[in-house]
Amino acid sequence: MIGELFIDQLEAVLRLVGVFLVAKQQACDSKNGKNGYGEIVTSEDILTQTYVYFVLKKWLPESLVVGEEQIPDSLTDFQFKALLDDVDPNRLYLNENDYVHGAKIDCLTTFPDDLKARLYWVIDPIDGSNNYSHGKDDFAVVVALMLGRSVHLGMSYMPRAGYLLSACGSSVRVRHHFSVSLKPYDETAIKLAFGLGKRQPTEVRSAFSALVQKTDGAAQRFGCMSKSVLALLIGDIDAYVSLKEEAFKFLALWLIATNAGLKINPTSDPSVLSFTRPFRPLSRLRVLPAST
Repeated sequence: MIGELFIDQLEAVLRLVGVFLVAKQQACDSKNGKNGYGEIVTSEDILTQTYVYFVLKKWLPESLVVGEEQIPDSLTDFQFKALLDDVDPNRLYLNENDYVHGAKIDCLTTFPDDLKARLYWVIDPIDGSNNYSHGKDDFAVVVALMLGRSVHLGMSYMPRAGYLLSACGSSVRVRHHFSVSLKPYDETAIKLAFGLGKRQPTEVRSAFSALVQKTDGAAQRFGCMSKSVLALLIGDIDAYVSLKEEAFKFLALWLIATNAGLKINPTSDPSVLSFTRPFRPLSRLRVLPAST
């Protein structure tokens, strides 16, 4: 399968990017801004997506790349060298010869209407940008490889937490010193986490948060979907419910979650998604609306 050709290479690249992100975070060297939806975008979001874009296009020149952030349309030779000096100082995966002066950077921020049977890379440079900008551990770099509408490879690397989750075909790989234990949960004491999705109006997110907290006062919010999927896998939580997430992170994490045996439960509201560990589905999570 196409994903198997790139799974080890992609892991190595994301680990390299993770070193860069941790170093910048520890040095408090991040510059924060906001996108058109009022969400935090760090300078590392832009640098990470730009670097990964060039690596992926080097591997598969004819592929399309879709990323969450708006990155520059082109770079000067000096800017490209500075990018490499920041992210890949030893030139492990890119060097100055991998950029043609003035070449257009064609990184899409939305999917074409007609996906057809061609290859797409999908990038969320930092899942949990708000956490990252506040010095917290729970953030990840997420990449998926698609052929048409099928996801063939999904990977999420959490450099501060030290976990790498990946899925290819029907298999799932978890890199860390633990074993995944999917033990039954106690339906009288369910451990729940929730997410607020992306690019949702503030009033919708506030109402959804209030409703989830009312449903289960012990509900947690990690602020990073990768952490929520990991918490399901290792049994820290039993269920996760969220407003719909953007495809940039969801596609890779959906493949990882389903390959690991997690259940994605239908809800009465198409704007809500829920994951549970693979036992009896939680009926109360299936009826949560997006807003009141």
